[in-house]
Amino acid sequence: MNIYFHASGPKSGLDNNGGSRTILKSAEVLRELGHHVDVVASYDAFTWFSHPKPIKQVPEGDGVVVAVSARDVKNAVKYARGKPVYWWIRGKELWQMPEEKLIQRAKWVNCIVNAEHLRDWLKSHGVKSKLCYAGIDDLWEPEGDDLWDMAGFKASENIQDPIVVGCLKNTHHPTKRWDMCLDLLGRLDEKRFKVIHTGAPDKTEEQMREIYQKCDIWFAPSELEGFHNVPLEAGLCGCLVVCRRSPRGGCRDYATEETAHLFDTIEEAVEAILHPDFRKIPRFFQYAWPKIGSRHSNMEKFVGILCRK
Repeated sequence: MNIYFHASGPKSGLDNNGGSRTILKSAEVLRELGHHVDVVASYDAFTWFSHPKPIKQVPEGDGVVVAVSARDVKNAVKYARGKPVYWWIRGKELWQMPEEKLIQRAKWVNCIVNAEHLRDWLKSHGVKSKLCYAGIDDLWEPEGDDLWDMAGFKASENIQDPIVVGCLKNTHHPTKRWDMCLDLLGRLDEKRFKVIHTGAPDKTEEQMREIYQKCDIWFAPSELEGFHNVPLEAGLCGCLVVCRRSPRGGCRDYATEETAHLFDTIEEAVEAILHPDFRKIPRFFQYAWPKIGSRHSNMEKFVGILCRK
């Protein structure tokens, strides 16, 4: 199958961010599965890893066009050259345009979503969609059969002193809620807790893994996500995940009351960190890994959706 990820709408393209990384990683795996994949984009500033150069326009011939953001839908439809057009919705992009306009564009095309709450949101507006996660990359895939050990379960007597709390530093997008990370830092006793963050967003997967493995707890206050990958990766590295209860935090596809500490307020988050239940860590692993699955298995599902009439 010929697949064209369309990132050539107004002010669109590839840049150093998680959304572009997901598209390029997914394209890489789709090629491994035997498909021809191009990214259509005029702007490419992505430098986190090497990738094939984008093409400028959708070529003639068979194939499927997949818009990667709200800004790309209109041009994807306009320049698809008769090919079916899908939109892989990976967030409720209210930072791009009003909700009414997002729904309007969703009705123009076939919709795929990467989170259950996005499917429910579209359904509430009469728009059908198919759920397909981007999936977990090989680096986070478990080895062996002992889920308890693979989750890095931290028995209370093995917790380091001070307890290390990790969080994502992003000062460019207010919805990532870096302000809550700073608030948390001011509320915790520095003798009992140490808060660390990811720093600049150009970390490799190996560097991110090193950060996760230093942490006992991962704090995820983001409030406008589709599917939030960072807490998932942290949880698979053995961190106790403390995340928003609201589905719009992007964690509820893998974080439940049984597998993570969920919060609505900073006070509730602080209480969870002060009294962590580390028994949730292996439950997180046992729930999240089989539900979300690998990127390979999800890209096989992705192709199956694109092949449906």
